[in-house]
Amino acid sequence: MRILRSLALAAVVGAAYFAQAMLDKGGLAGVIPDSLLLGSPFLLRMSRWLPQDLMAFALWLAVVAALGFGLISPLWREERRPARRNRAAGVAASATAAWMPPVLAVAAWAMIGAATAGIHWLPMPPAASHLLWLGGIAFYLVAGFVGSRRRDAASSRPANGQRPAPLAGWPWALILLVVVAVLITLRWADLPARVDVVTARAGLQASTLLRDGANWFVPDLLPIPALASAVAAAGQSLTGDALLGVRLAGLVAGLILIASVWLLGCELFRRRPLAGAFGEVIEDDGAFPALLAAVIAAGGTTFLFFARVPIFIEGVAWGTLGVWALLFALRRESTGLLGVSGLLFGLGTVYGPNGLSLIGAAILIWAGVLALWPDWMRSTRWASNRRLAVGVAYWAGGVLLTVVPVFVGVGGSSGGLSAYLSMNLFAESHDPAWQMAANGLSAFGGFWRSLQAALLAPNVGLDASAITGLSGSMLSSIVAPFFLLAIGALLMSVDTLLGWTLLNWLAAGAAFSVLWAHPVAPHWPSLLAIWPAVALATAFGLDRLRVTAMLSFGTWLMQASVYLIVGMAAGAAMLSWISFFEQGQVNAGSASAFAREIRQAAQEGQSVAVVSSMPGLLMDNAAAAFLAGRDGGAVRADEYAPDALPDSLPGGVRVLLPVGDPYALEQARARYPSARLIIRRDLAGNPQVYVLEISP
Repeated sequence: MRILRSLALAAVVGAAYFAQAMLDKGGLAGVIPDSLLLGSPFLLRMSRWLPQDLMAFALWLAVVAALGFGLISPLWREERRPARRNRAAGVAASATAAWMPPVLAVAAWAMIGAATAGIHWLPMPPAASHLLWLGGIAFYLVAGFVGSRRRDAASSRPANGQRPAPLAGWPWALILLVVVAVLITLRWADLPARVDVVTARAGLQASTLLRDGANWFVPDLLPIPALASAVAAAGQSLTGDALLGVRLAGLVAGLILIASVWLLGCELFRRRPLAGAFGEVIEDDGAFPALLAAVIAAGGTTFLFFARVPIFIEGVAWGTLGVWALLFALRRESTGLLGVSGLLFGLGTVYGPNGLSLIGAAILIWAGVLALWPDWMRSTRWASNRRLAVGVAYWAGGVLLTVVPVFVGVGGSSGGLSAYLSMNLFAESHDPAWQMAANGLSAFGGFWRSLQAALLAPNVGLDASAITGLSGSMLSSIVAPFFLLAIGALLMSVDTLLGWTLLNWLAAGAAFSVLWAHPVAPHWPSLLAIWPAVALATAFGLDRLRVTAMLSFGTWLMQASVYLIVGMAAGAAMLSWISFFEQGQVNAGSASAFAREIRQAAQEGQSVAVVSSMPGLLMDNAAAAFLAGRDGGAVRADEYAPDALPDSLPGGVRVLLPVGDPYALEQARARYPSARLIIRRDLAGNPQVYVLEISP
């Protein structure tokens, strides 16, 4: 049996890597050597298949490999805690504790209602609405924790005295967070070279919030509440720089996301350690896969990019922390923590539809909890006294506590909720229609094809949003095959909390992405909601590989398998960083290149003149205005038409000209023949901007 399992494991892993290579290359070219193709009639005939047929074959091969891996890998062993007894009669709650939670909850909702009414309908200053909202949240949390009953400490311990403690690996997680902070801040202001319009508007909105103040729940330059720019505004206040302030918000969100993935891994991978015949550890308590998931999440090109474009990642970070708080609250049977989870999910909606995607995933998680609670949590106390139903209601109240003011504030703006839910958040020029007229697809056919592209985004498919400009899939090809294999193992464990949570998270995130991004799929900004689940699933696949290999080949692989998996995760992270470092310097765009030149000249104390046949090149572009510091009247460049150039300019002035405007370059060189021409290029050699330096 061990020999058969060993052969089957080698076959499914090889098939997964072969399928991933075909998906990467778009066929057999570059996957199989030409000498082998010519020597095999079957492979030679296969190489002549149509590209779509080869891709379909690769997908079917991946499906078979995933199902095979799920069949040969050991089933997931969840931590089984003994059933908890009902509280003894002598520890009943006091009369004060009985009436205080409802009163505090009613007071919280009254304050939230007043704050919501003050957004549009009551003559209330914004500061009063903000204080009422914060006060309502505080009252609601206090109500939950006061109403939470004490746990029976005697019955919460396992009978054998062993207790999984994956959180004990926090020193390694702390080291990882330090490394992540270094990676995010390396060449902080330079990468990515192009600043997209959404990031620029978020930065300008943060500048406005910092300078003038605003109602937190009312949109400004983006169809999301101004509260979404609060961290960026604080960053601008600390750094004194608009761009670095936005980057600081990304750093905070990125660290929260990685910490949340690790905490969530400690909950989902929590299990009793399994030892071999000689005491060797075959399965630990979940600390290793939890840390591995955090490494995979932190080492992806997807994370490295969006950690510098914070408006997309912030909602995902808070929502992921909300998923952890939900599962932690269920294990601890704490109503107060359920309220914290609901508030975190609601906070994620402040940043756009990604937060709603995670709420959809949480609703599906709740469906499984309600159906299989006694089997998953081994609890009789919540089920018998209906505290679980109270917990569900309290969690939903926490979500609504934040969502209602956000929707009221957004709904009363010029764009309304349609702008909040539409692609206007991601791409100005995209029309989110359901018909793909060019391909002749029906509404359902277009949705299904887009859903397929979204589900395959971790393994194949470039970002179609035109925001990142990155090539390749979301996951590195080194670890991407194990995401495919993990899906098969998760399907075999769908009746466990781990399998149910990750599968529904992936499905809900992909479906919500298509609802907002169709037909632009895969759309990474909206698919970012599934990135934590992708990292956790990949870590699960690698963990199942290690356990299966040890059971098949022997426990002598214990240390070697750990080194191999850690090396794969580290190698994938290094390749992702190199890829991001190279691609982030390519094609900055004319507006960003202009603005960065102005920014650099201002830091060096030099003057700048812009010559262009397109009037308002800087003033009409949000990215240029953001980078060049033109918000609030901080003008740092004079603009001239090619026919209106002055006869002379002071020495040391830099004259900037667009690459696509040869007439402006001709006129400027004719007017200033002694000026030195410098061509700024990106890493690929593409010219970005012409610079004429006037001699002193």
